[in-house]
Amino acid sequence: MNFGAEGQVSGNSGCNTYSGGYETKGDQLKIGPLASTRMFCDKPAGVMDQEQQYLAALQNAATFEIAGDTLTIRDASGAMQVVAKTNTPAGLPGTSWKVMNYNNGKQAVVGLLTGTEINLNFGTDGRLSGNSGCQHVQRRI
Repeated sequence: MNFGAEGQVSGNSGCNTYSGGYETKGDQLKIGPLASTRMFCDKPAGVMDQEQQYLAALQNAATFEIAGDTLTIRDASGAMQVVAKTNTPAGLPGTSWKVMNYNNGKQAVVGLLTGTEINLNFGTDGRLSGNSGCQHVQRRI
């Protein structure tokens, strides 16, 4: 699901692609009507039913909430319709990341030591900064 700045929403609904308009005002959200390609997919089983249910849920939208990386869309009664997580940002400048794994230089990807945290921040000024677990690091990229 991709929300464009010009009031257009688009995405892949499991088999077909869809697009349509959306409007927001505060936490209110209206989506649709949606147009969809008309391919038929028989695998995995049930994908066409899932697609129809998903598109209907989107068009039931009345409100939305963003908490962290999670978008929750609800209908007018407050029932959840869609819950989605953000994908990787389109670009790196202005983003921050919490490192989960890294290559230890010995041909292995490993997790962090218990009780440590590594952060990676890509600045809009071309600088890379963060905390490497013990010391703050800053480099020009």
